[in-house]
Amino acid sequence: MKILRKDEKGQVLVIVVLVTVALLGFAGLAIDGGNIFLDRRRTQAAADTASMSGALAILRGYGPGQVQHVAFNKAADNGYSDNPPRTEVEVNWPPVSPHPYAGNYDYIQVIISNQLDTFFAHVVYNGPFKHTVEAVAHVSMDDDLMPGYAVYGDNPSACPAVEFDGNPDTVVTGGGSILSNSIADCSCGSNGGAGVTRGSGSVTVHDPLGHAGIFSVGCWSEYGSSFTSVPAPQGGAGQETVYPPPSPDCSGLPDRRGEGDKMINGTATLTPGRYDSFWFTSSHANVTLEKGIYCLEGQIDGISDVLAFQMDAGVTIIGIDVMIYFTDTAGGLRTAGTANINLASGDPSGPTIPELIDASAEDWRGMLLYAHPDNSNEVHLTGASGSSYTGTIYAIGSHCTVQGSGGVLALNTQMICDTVRITGGGNLSIDYNPARNYKAEDRIELFN
Repeated sequence: MKILRKDEKGQVLVIVVLVTVALLGFAGLAIDGGNIFLDRRRTQAAADTASMSGALAILRGYGPGQVQHVAFNKAADNGYSDNPPRTEVEVNWPPVSPHPYAGNYDYIQVIISNQLDTFFAHVVYNGPFKHTVEAVAHVSMDDDLMPGYAVYGDNPSACPAVEFDGNPDTVVTGGGSILSNSIADCSCGSNGGAGVTRGSGSVTVHDPLGHAGIFSVGCWSEYGSSFTSVPAPQGGAGQETVYPPPSPDCSGLPDRRGEGDKMINGTATLTPGRYDSFWFTSSHANVTLEKGIYCLEGQIDGISDVLAFQMDAGVTIIGIDVMIYFTDTAGGLRTAGTANINLASGDPSGPTIPELIDASAEDWRGMLLYAHPDNSNEVHLTGASGSSYTGTIYAIGSHCTVQGSGGVLALNTQMICDTVRITGGGNLSIDYNPARNYKAEDRIELFN
């Protein structure tokens, strides 16, 4: 057995002391790390609740000073009063730069910086430990889905997300803009762009206030010398976000899916319900849709295209105070250029838009066509001169085509699609009227 000399015993004692100090250091750092993590979570939760409380105050119509007071008080209730330099609470309505929605009063920003006492972290870090968190709440107040936009292409990588071609003369009234939300490069200058105009037609946006126009997030490209745009399209717009509505609840409607394709070639009146598909097959078809919600959940058999709603040439259809919903299992929609169409979510000549209530008590007044976000089948709208569509067209997963075929096709709508193409040989009138569009309920939500 080896016997330690007296000097060796001293070395072991030093090693034990050093190891003990190291272990205590690691334990202290672990405690500091845990405290830092927990305090950051608490700080973020306080900022979140403060911003949501401020957003609720905005919905209630409070002024800027009152909104800030509410947000500061909520932060204080959670243990974070504004007490520089240890704790700093900043409330900004609207947010300040560099936040992407700086200056937008639909958002409120709360920033909290908090200094935390540590046990051992100061040994390796010189100075007080301070972390900063941010929370931004979005306020939506009884407005349409994309306020200010008559035509909106959502796809951020499409080339293009909005396109005008052919030779239709398109006139947009009511102060609604056109926006391509694409940020893609799209080889601008090489017959591509986030937004594109080509052909021999024109697009004119009328706005007496001078705020509306033709915009894209990426570049907008104009090809050829024949197409005219007033005002001139502009790239570099801010990117937008669509806050989607809930999906309609069809469960309370009469279930007629067992009837298969609803093929009509004569005079018929249809009532609200759940259907497999609609196919209006001949020029003799004269169809009336009674007021209510129509849920299409299947696809038309015997045709090559994936459709749930097809109107052949010469068909006449009228539906006032209706909404047509294409579920995620349904096909798309196509109408013929010589069809006579009058579809409206609300009487265009009436003073108010009647309720359209589903089984979940959601009011769909103002929503004409709704394609489920997972339904990517095409929506193709056209019609004979004098045809019209009134109400929001929401098909965020679909490519939407609007085709003029002669005379003037009237769209009293807000069109929100994955991508949009406006083409054909007839003229188009697009009237953006927020009073006729679907309005989302007041809501608040955390943006960050």
